[in-house]
Amino acid sequence: PATGFGKRQEILAITTKNLCEVQNSRQRVLAVLPASPERLIQGCRENDNTLVSVSYRHEIETVTPEQTLQEVWRVTQLICIDAGTELESAILALHDSQEKVIPWAGAAARITAKSTLEELPPISGKVYCFLPLPLESRLSVHLNGFFNLNSSRDNLSSDRGQTGKDKPRAQWNSLLVRHVLAPAYANLLADLVEDIGLYDPKAFYQLWPLDPVTVHPVLENLPQQVIPLLYHRPVLRSAVEHPATQGIQETISSTHWVTPAQIQVLSGGWWRQLVEPLKADGIDIPNPPLPDTIIAAFKKAGCPLPTFTPAQLRQHLQYNQYLNVELENAPKPSLRKIQWIIYSCTQ
Repeated sequence: PATGFGKRQEILAITTKNLCEVQNSRQRVLAVLPASPERLIQGCRENDNTLVSVSYRHEIETVTPEQTLQEVWRVTQLICIDAGTELESAILALHDSQEKVIPWAGAAARITAKSTLEELPPISGKVYCFLPLPLESRLSVHLNGFFNLNSSRDNLSSDRGQTGKDKPRAQWNSLLVRHVLAPAYANLLADLVEDIGLYDPKAFYQLWPLDPVTVHPVLENLPQQVIPLLYHRPVLRSAVEHPATQGIQETISSTHWVTPAQIQVLSGGWWRQLVEPLKADGIDIPNPPLPDTIIAAFKKAGCPLPTFTPAQLRQHLQYNQYLNVELENAPKPSLRKIQWIIYSCTQ
């Protein structure tokens, strides 16, 4: 608009600062979109059921007369089908009904944000069908998908009460969430380890889907669908530093991040006393301690985290040979400090 002096005044400017990276990543997705559902399915089957998977940073600057906001986001996009035939059957059935669907979904989380004004509020996650819908997920990430919408185009359609030829259309959203959106969210969390987890593990854990998404029935079970996909991915921080190798022997870096299947959760209030001695012995105790909500989420999803029990501690420290050595020469590092021995004996 013009000012009172007849000059134009810019009231909003939104700029992508890493335009080439964003364009190249988006083009990787657009370039593989097939002309027919048969080719889409074939392309997925030839590549471990995944047509394309991308992950990239999106750096955005938003300028208004009041403030300048600089944000960095992590975005994942995924086009895939399940190893079975659920999505394949739905895609072909909908094509026969003259409806085009693509098993395409993604997720996005803000990595950093800096404003010239006050401190920014946390992200309130929204649901998108490539354009925003008036739906808040209450997660700390945004969710996007090739959803089937209602006639008003303002909500996801539901699969309740649909039969016959309308059933594939009604079931599409549930299949998309389970087989595409959940893996895209899991990919996002795996990549956020380096973006956020390395510097602030507690903030990283807050991005996990731990509560039911009640905004729509098809999203309610998203947490139980995402959590199992993380079980064999390095998304939990251990107190132990592990070498990361390339090839047979060459050490290229080190990492504290291990899979949930590797972690050993200390029961009770042991963590503060035992984390250091068990770390010295190379046992993957989480550091910082895992939120109870994450431990409960894995249990609810049917893949409980391993627990380091008192019996395991006794077995670990057991040494059935005569010892006549100085403390610093004890057979296990955890037995080389008198205070650590006292801690272990009192648990």
